Amino acid sequence: MRITVRGVKCVTSRAGRTYYYHRRTGRRINSEPGTAAFLAEIEVLNGIASPERTYPKGSLGALIAAYRASPEFRDLAPRTRSDDQRIFDYLQPMDRFLLTLFDGPGFTISLRDKAYKAHKRRFANYLIHSRVASHQPN
Repeated sequence: MRITVRGVKCVTSRAGRTYYYHRRTGRRINSEPGTAAFLAEIEVLNGIASPERTYPKGSLGALIAAYRASPEFRDLAPRTRSDDQRIFDYLQPMDRFLLTLFDGPGFTISLRDKAYKAHKRRFANYLIHSRVASHQPN
């Protein structure tokens, strides 16, 4: 009987050998599947993938963290939250940028154009019109 573990990708090579990878980190799991060592290695990789982050006050990351902790975000439908998470993942490299750097239409247009090249029109429009932009942190 085969048991699927969430967050683990199974890949079979052309030679027929099976490898297991941690999805978030992309690292290969070296332990034998189905063993306690395998599950322990996954737990270690989960810790690497989701460290607690702190963001400077007034940064994009602080705004997103405040929005994700708000009741408005928690009350959204699961599909809407997952769509928002795609936007947050795209903006993650800029999470330490202060919000004062996000000024003027020039920055917004360039951000939209880069998103369009990477993910096409719907994603780019969703990025610009997302709910996080209208959220006011406490």
